[in-house]
Amino acid sequence: MFRQEAETTLQLGVIRERRRAAALATLGVDYPYTYVGAPFPASAFAASGVSA
Repeated sequence: MFRQEAETTLQLGVIRERRRAAALATLGVDYPYTYVGAPFPASAFAASGVSA
């Protein structure tokens, strides 16, 4: 029972992060969304000092 509740809570957290990233993307804001097993770590989203 506790394991299923923990998995559900974790899934809700992932959904919340995805929604936050999507909402910010619609505003043109980059959000360093990452998760366990992601192909890019959060550090990959750090500013490189290059501007357009």
